[in-house]
Amino acid sequence: MKKLLCLAIFINVIGCLCAQENIFKLNESGECVITEAIDNSLSQAECYQKAKEWLNSSDMNFAIVSDQKDQSINFSAAFNSASSYNPFAGSFAENLLFNCTIECKDNSLSYRIYDVQMQEIYAGYGTKNTVNPISNKIQLLEKAKTDIANAETNDELSKKERKNIINDSEEIIEEAQESLEKASEELQNRITKLHELLK
Repeated sequence: MKKLLCLAIFINVIGCLCAQENIFKLNESGECVITEAIDNSLSQAECYQKAKEWLNSSDMNFAIVSDQKDQSINFSAAFNSASSYNPFAGSFAENLLFNCTIECKDNSLSYRIYDVQMQEIYAGYGTKNTVNPISNKIQLLEKAKTDIANAETNDELSKKERKNIINDSEEIIEEAQESLEKASEELQNRITKLHELLK
């Protein structure tokens, strides 16, 4: 029994260590901006070529906004982060949209991902297509967590009111977390490929 318990704890710890952290964070201005400088042993021109190679093989729809040979690339991109289909409810898809600037130097490549947005497309009983800053979803998630904490300590609420607030907020948290985690994982997978190309 003790061995089984230790094994379960070990598996849980390993699972937590392997899980990717949500890459989407808000800065002091309430914006989601992702930056990184990747050190490497390549020349500026080689970094630029690797960036172009990554862009063309990254499984994203993209459009070049500006391209300074051997120096920088500015582009907008989009990719599908989640999709589902139910024959009774219809189809649902989420796409991550963002702008990105890549700067190339000797032994270093840096990127800045900004204007991150989430597109939600529904087709079933009617159609719906919305595009909102990803910061909206992050703020919605944080508000739901706050609403639960407030409801649990608010003595003025009836038992039913408290239960309704908590249940509604838990649904929001579950949906928002799943959406953010899937988009984060897809984006991080693409960033990992860029790291691999620069080795």
